[in-house]
Amino acid sequence: MSNNALTGIISIILGTFYYFMSMQIPVVTIGDLVGPRLFPQIVAAIAVISGVLLLLGEIISKNKKKQKILWDFQERKDVYIRIVLTVVAGLIYGFLLVPLGYILSTILFMSMIMLIINGTRRIFESISFCLAFSIITYVAFAMLLNIGLPRGILAF
Repeated sequence: MSNNALTGIISIILGTFYYFMSMQIPVVTIGDLVGPRLFPQIVAAIAVISGVLLLLGEIISKNKKKQKILWDFQERKDVYIRIVLTVVAGLIYGFLLVPLGYILSTILFMSMIMLIINGTRRIFESISFCLAFSIITYVAFAMLLNIGLPRGILAF
């Protein structure tokens, strides 16, 4: 089995699961005709369609030499460590979002991700980008679009 085939199967499974989970979102009968279900269902459909296309691409390319999945943990150890650190950073972000608020937790999360990706090089640019992104998105969503974001300890 190739990487594309495995990715396609995982994408189909996750997309199907995500679709059925989106069906548990309550239907809104007042206001917006689209409702809160549409976006998750579109994401699920894109995941399933992408998975099917990957599988079809593998089936059609029978003439090409198939590559087996290589689980070379020792050679690509740094990649796997970065993946695990990114997942851990995402979990920490999820837990800190409400207590610390959107701005602080997003600055911390993006700083962790930038540190994972770039290391310590270009640290000033990374921190500047994290600060600017967090503040600009907060102003855009919370103040201009009037969408509630967690304020946390910076209640303004």
